[in-house]
Amino acid sequence: MHARDIGLYAILVFAMGALSSAAAAFEQITSVSPFMKACWRLEVTAILQIVPMVYEIRKDLAAVKTMIVDCWHYLLVSGLCLGLTFSLWCWSLDLTSIAHSLLFSCSAPLVVVVAYFVLCKKVAPLEIVGVVIGFVGLTVVIFGNSESEGSTWYGDVIAFMTAITLAVYMLIGKKLMEKSVPMWTYLTIANIEAAIWAYIFAVAVQGDDPIEGIQWIYTSDWLIVIYLGLVPGALGHGAINWLLKFMSCLVISVFINFEPVIGSFIGWVVGIQPPPAIYTYIGGAIVMAGNLTVTYAGSKVKVEGDTEEKFYLDEEKRKTEEMRESLLDDDNNDEGEKFERRISRKHSFALA
Repeated sequence: MHARDIGLYAILVFAMGALSSAAAAFEQITSVSPFMKACWRLEVTAILQIVPMVYEIRKDLAAVKTMIVDCWHYLLVSGLCLGLTFSLWCWSLDLTSIAHSLLFSCSAPLVVVVAYFVLCKKVAPLEIVGVVIGFVGLTVVIFGNSESEGSTWYGDVIAFMTAITLAVYMLIGKKLMEKSVPMWTYLTIANIEAAIWAYIFAVAVQGDDPIEGIQWIYTSDWLIVIYLGLVPGALGHGAINWLLKFMSCLVISVFINFEPVIGSFIGWVVGIQPPPAIYTYIGGAIVMAGNLTVTYAGSKVKVEGDTEEKFYLDEEKRKTEEMRESLLDDDNNDEGEKFERRISRKHSFALA
């Protein structure tokens, strides 16, 4: 293994540790409601992302304007889903164990495949197998709830709702990234909007004092809040997005699937998570197997799709070149010129 690869894997391990530590850090904040915890975390992450966002705006203002004008409806839904994701997840941490909360909230890949199936999009048979395996594991986990572990079925349900909202957020993000929108601008807008939604939920649903929205600045929890926004938020997620440029999406997804294991271990080490019950071990292993199956099947479908698309484009290019050469070699120059004009118009339309 080259030194560069070792460095990339070291960054990936750091990112996974950072992301997995969020649950234990959230549990250390006891002065406000779960929804306000989510608001604080999103506020700090948004603030830290302003610098790269400003750089993107200065570099390509036209692209930012185009994103806002053409994708404003996606931005609205994305921010709402991100706000719901963090609010519901923080709530689930108060109602069930860290292990259960992470297992259910990290089952978003299963939900994405189900969404594809409902929307009549192409789903590989192996992805369906992975979903079935995953839901069998979730069933084992939820029916094996243990009071000594601190887990509850309703807390598990709320954690699974997190997976649903996260899946919608992921699908919207994937669609926008395919449009090559400015990444940091999109993420900052989503976090700002999500923080606003989490604040509204905290005040309207859980009755928090409106002033608590900025109270983290002068409370004893400020270091934990900054840690959440900086380490799991900006550095953890930022590292994952950066690594996608150099590493296989499959490799990164496999590492991410181990977040429930790492997060539960961290919670146990710091003394806020009792050892998981036997059903959590069994069901958790099955859930992870389902997630890994879905991840592998999805990456295989993408590679095959990219290969087919490349082959089709290469064939079209070859046929076009053969027709051009045939007509240009013909004695009838008018036909050749007409063909050239048709090709030019076709390419102009494609670029437009």
